[in-house]
Amino acid sequence: MTGWISESAFSVKKRGVLLATHSVLALLGVLISTQIYRKDDEPYYYTGNKVTITLAVATCFVFIGQRYCLKYLNGKKDRKWQAMSMREQLAYQNDKARKDEGNGRLDFRFQY
Repeated sequence: MTGWISESAFSVKKRGVLLATHSVLALLGVLISTQIYRKDDEPYYYTGNKVTITLAVATCFVFIGQRYCLKYLNGKKDRKWQAMSMREQLAYQNDKARKDEGNGRLDFRFQY
């Protein structure tokens, strides 16, 4: 997950913020997971298993939605990029003022 975040965040500033957010959310997940399986739900943990399965299914939907969102954003950038002439593309890539746009650049593609 951390490698994927590093690939998708072009600028160092965004990468730092995203990795810090990822770390906080991972620790929050550990804290929440300790509350799912409780002593009063022993021995079969029906409630804990229902919560875990629900979270797993919801996570699958989030990942699928994120994949389609990233594909959409890449396609949108591709259409703008293909509409430019070769000369405009080279000028765009060599423009030093656009260096800090990060993943908002037209020649950047999200990994999914």
